[in-house]
Amino acid sequence: MNGWLVVSDIDGTLNNKLRQTPKKNIRAIADFIDRGGIFTLASGRNVQSLKRHYDKLPLEGMPAIVMNGSGIYDFGTGSFLFKDPICPDGMELVRAAHRRFQMNEVAIFTSDNIYCLNAGICCRAFVGADHLDHRFCASFDEVPGGDWCKVIFFGTPLNLKKIMSFTERHGEGIIKTFHSSIIGFEIVNGSANKGAAVLRLAEMKGIAFDHTAAIGDYYNDVDMLKAVGVSAACGQAPKDIKAIVDYQACHCNQGAVADFLNYIENKSQ
Repeated sequence: MNGWLVVSDIDGTLNNKLRQTPKKNIRAIADFIDRGGIFTLASGRNVQSLKRHYDKLPLEGMPAIVMNGSGIYDFGTGSFLFKDPICPDGMELVRAAHRRFQMNEVAIFTSDNIYCLNAGICCRAFVGADHLDHRFCASFDEVPGGDWCKVIFFGTPLNLKKIMSFTERHGEGIIKTFHSSIIGFEIVNGSANKGAAVLRLAEMKGIAFDHTAAIGDYYNDVDMLKAVGVSAACGQAPKDIKAIVDYQACHCNQGAVADFLNYIENKSQ
């Protein structure tokens, strides 16, 4: 498997619906790496949250993609190899959206912290589930500027639709938006996405395009699945996600990553 780079989403892909990693996946990843392959993770999670899952795998310090492509983090050196934070105009648009739709909760991710405004059930559950470093803020004046890697708006589906429409209408070419759940949608810089980050990492590692591969399960994975040479979607992915990939793997509960690695091995023979 020399010369292959395989990148996996975490939630609903590497992990099952109970947020646990099937042993089948762990064994397959270890075998893939033993035979010369390069494997890593690409997630919407920040460094602290991703590390909990990274440490379960034999990745040997391999850099990983964090915050939906806003950064590539080197766990070996404990530093970012690349960052693409939201630009000043994008930051102002986030502030304007919050002023216009004040009932919604906002989580702003910097390189090393999460700043929560109007924090309610969603924000508190989000940072509490993985015991993430955070700060509850009364206003944007308490949030450092210049290092906003991503922003999540939490709220009801109807309110999120209004916010998303507002930000997309005023932020074309400045920001990128996408749903990450039914109660949250995310904003990153206009040039940031998992796909661009995977290709950047492949270039760093000297991997040819046709030996880049990725697997995911949701809409924040679309750019990554479209960008690589070989793509796969988990069995439970929405139909329109499955329609854009080369291979439909099994359900994440059954070891979708192991299934995809087996597909790549057979494809390489």
